[in-house]
Amino acid sequence: MPMVEVDQKRLDEKLRLEFNFNSNHLEGNTLTYQETKELLIKDITGIKEHTFRELDEMKAHDVALLMVKDWSVESESRPLTEQSIKNLNKVILIKPFWKDAITPEGQHTKRQIQVGDYKSFPNSVQLENGELFEYATPSDTPILMGELMDWYRNQISINELPTIAIAALFHYKLVKIHPFDDGNGRLARLLMNYILFCYKLPPVVIKSADKKNYLRALQKADAGDLEAFVEYIAEQFIWSLELSIQAALGEKLEEADDLDKQIELLKRKVKAGKILEKERSDEVMLEFVFPELNFFFHSLNAKLQNVKSMFVKCSISKEHEYEGGFGNTISTSVFETWESFIDQVSKGDEYCFNFNRDEGDTYDRVDYWLNLSGLLNLIVNNNFSFPFRLRASQFTYSIEFDEIGQLSLGYGQPSNQNRLADFSDLVRRHIQRTILDTV
Repeated sequence: MPMVEVDQKRLDEKLRLEFNFNSNHLEGNTLTYQETKELLIKDITGIKEHTFRELDEMKAHDVALLMVKDWSVESESRPLTEQSIKNLNKVILIKPFWKDAITPEGQHTKRQIQVGDYKSFPNSVQLENGELFEYATPSDTPILMGELMDWYRNQISINELPTIAIAALFHYKLVKIHPFDDGNGRLARLLMNYILFCYKLPPVVIKSADKKNYLRALQKADAGDLEAFVEYIAEQFIWSLELSIQAALGEKLEEADDLDKQIELLKRKVKAGKILEKERSDEVMLEFVFPELNFFFHSLNAKLQNVKSMFVKCSISKEHEYEGGFGNTISTSVFETWESFIDQVSKGDEYCFNFNRDEGDTYDRVDYWLNLSGLLNLIVNNNFSFPFRLRASQFTYSIEFDEIGQLSLGYGQPSNQNRLADFSDLVRRHIQRTILDTV
């Protein structure tokens, strides 16, 4: 059974960001996870503190990921070739550039890196013990690449090894050859995942935080222990499989290290003086908050149409507490249908939210209940009520749903609408689960 479209979209975006960020980070790219998201998802390119090449290579790597996905769809009619691999190298490296290099004698130098052609100079890597590991010679490279492609075609044909083993071994064999002047690691990881995509499997994401273990597994393979490298790749593959299961179940895909990445970006923005907070005012509420709440409730209403159609009555009740001349006063009202509430929201009716400051300069909280009454054709306790509340403070406003949590938003922030859409999905899944668990 295929995954629900919105969950598949969440999974694809998560894996896309994780793979692009980590694969480039392994090679020294300094964009943070959140900056990668802003660049690739929102096309925000005004990110300073980074070279243009870092930005271009991240975007090019994303294009390369899309390319191997497209190739995988046509893998039977258009099999992988050496020319395909050369084209992929050209995509991720973009254009020739100068790079630090080490001569066979161990001397530091600079050399122009060509793209899309096999190497014309020897390349090597310095190991932890200080020794230089020499890859295949330029003269041997075309022969070894031809042998690699023959090996791959044979493995696909005989179908004896597990797919993850073929993908891992292809990765290692390509890295051992190191056929290009640069981009070999990124290329190996892209092509490893191309093989997995051919079998409709999720990609392997090698986390940059696990770089030492990744390199150690490669070194074990160099020493003849190929099984150790295959096992390492299989362990990373489990993470992608578990993430796919979480998405299929409608669960959150955010991890602890995602939060760390966002905190790191926040620290950098604060240091650079980039946090420009809007302060609450009637004008700010009208310009930013009301349109965003309008978007949120319309989004949620649309996503719950199937659920609402199963009930006799769907209403929204609202309770608003404020300070008056005789102490606290509570105002309660009921919108007899969700549509009547949505209609008032669409008109910008302030009454739907009552976010007005009182004379004591405190801030209002508005409580709501989404009510579903009379589940059709079932003789059970079939009334449901889902409480939530809106709050507004000096620099932020929030939507709080019991059992889900709180979404806090800065006034006029560019990411608000995307976050509201994601939150409406969480609310939708919570309501659906509650109904199914009860019935």
